[in-house]
Amino acid sequence: MLLIPATTVSKILDRLTAQIIEHYSGVENVVLFGIERKGVPLAHALQERILAETNITVPVYGINVTAFRDDVQKADAQLPNININMQNIVLIDDVLYTGRTIRAALDALQELGRPTSVSLLCLVDRGQREYPIQPNFCGKWMPVNAQERIKVRSDDGFSVWMD
Repeated sequence: MLLIPATTVSKILDRLTAQIIEHYSGVENVVLFGIERKGVPLAHALQERILAETNITVPVYGINVTAFRDDVQKADAQLPNININMQNIVLIDDVLYTGRTIRAALDALQELGRPTSVSLLCLVDRGQREYPIQPNFCGKWMPVNAQERIKVRSDDGFSVWMD
């Protein structure tokens, strides 16, 4: 079932872009980290919007947090080769649920340095946290029960669905 059509998600991304620019009083020291897999295309979409608004291309990196999760078998860490010291990091995920993925992403970021700040941006916050993690930038809050699944599709723009 379609929850949020692509036209509405596009407007949400415009709003989130404006919030990032305002929050950091510009984007000179901002780095976007998309959590693989769905956070990466969202990070690139935000990068394009930030460029259109500020004429500045902010760096975008994908981050695989599998090696840092506490609920799956450990894998070798595959992190980008970047020093994030003195940078404002915006960590991007499509759907925020338990907070486990974000906790793992924070652990992964520690391996890359000590940023000035880390903010969390999610397109959809579905609630029901297991960790005390809240987004700084949120597209839409949609409380659903534990059995319902929220999916972000990126074919022909972004749209939000419930399976």
